[in-house]
Amino acid sequence: MYEVFCGQSCVGSVHITREGLYYKFHCTCTLPSRDIYRLWVSDGENNWDLGICVPSGDHFTVTARLPIKQLRGEDWSFRLLSPKETAAPVATGEPFDHLADLENSRFREIDGQSMLIIDSAPDPQDSDRNQEFQNKSEWQ
Repeated sequence: MYEVFCGQSCVGSVHITREGLYYKFHCTCTLPSRDIYRLWVSDGENNWDLGICVPSGDHFTVTARLPIKQLRGEDWSFRLLSPKETAAPVATGEPFDHLADLENSRFREIDGQSMLIIDSAPDPQDSDRNQEFQNKSEWQ
């Protein structure tokens, strides 16, 4: 049994069972706000998206499976993260502070100004798990 954290608060727990070549994760938690939250597991080197918390009675749950070979060791941490986007104004001739985040971004016109919308969690391509989302600053 592992604890699930959102920020510094413990908001639930994850029960893990081994099913053949997979780990099955079942999380039960409470959400700190009305935002949508995703459950992430970290093995210290990689982060894996286990899915979106869905209502189940008076709490929220996530059930997911990952191949055993994807997770290293058993010193894992679990976090709830709310995918939010950041809007950064774009001006020519000025240094751009968000250059490292351009991979997960798109342009949008907001109130007549060109803005770069930076997603904190890019959309997965073929599944609920996004292997490219490796360096989330909130894991530190």
